Amino acid sequence: MGGWAPLRKVVVGIFVSVTSAVISAVLIYNLTGDDKKDEEKKPDIYVIHVDGKSGTGTNGTSQKDTDVELEERKRREEEAKRTSSIPSNCYRSRIGKGDHWNINGDRIKNAAIIIRQDRQYYNAGQGDPEDTQYLGLEEKEARERLQKQVVDYMESNNVSLKEIVNKEPLIQVCFVRDKITIEVLEE
Repeated sequence: MGGWAPLRKVVVGIFVSVTSAVISAVLIYNLTGDDKKDEEKKPDIYVIHVDGKSGTGTNGTSQKDTDVELEERKRREEEAKRTSSIPSNCYRSRIGKGDHWNINGDRIKNAAIIIRQDRQYYNAGQGDPEDTQYLGLEEKEARERLQKQVVDYMESNNVSLKEIVNKEPLIQVCFVRDKITIEVLEE
């Protein structure tokens, strides 16, 4: 009969877990303040954790956490609005402070290298909040091609893109066949 001992432990464990959850639910029901007048009731949400403990507040979090969640939701909504207007053959990127410096701490004075470095940082998870994804620039070779295309764009259009070198603009880079276009959206 020694084979039943492990099974008995499992059954007892499940019984204790279910009992704890039921007791927690009853306690939560009693804590909701049904005896308060309707105008005094607050819409608190109670959460039962897996371990049977319960917490109060908005989803069991503090007001500070709630504010952070709202900010994050707002940021995601703004990003969705921003990216919905971007053509599928383009990406947008904020050229940030870090994009202007190489790993040796030297200032980069070439727009093509700055744009390439911006994509490098983006792919490493260190992009700026306004950066959007563009599939196909994850690999080093693709970013090298991007750098060459930026140089070709600057030469063929006789532009220096000094805004990229001297400021922190928001740019849009679009790919059309084997060429690119670069537009400075905000300085």
